[in-house]
Amino acid sequence: MILQDSVLAFRRLEAARREIGQYLPKDFNLEKELEEARAERYEVGSGVPAVLPE
Repeated sequence: MILQDSVLAFRRLEAARREIGQYLPKDFNLEKELEEARAERYEVGSGVPAVLPE
């Protein structure tokens, strides 16, 4: 039963990934997007200490 639940959860995850992929540009790069968001949020490389949200 646990194995069946795990397989079902994996299949649902894969289906969700395919569905979400329809809305992203073909050249979407998650790592690049995350790096840019972190740099913007935490001002990486600006020489100014970042203030983390509480």
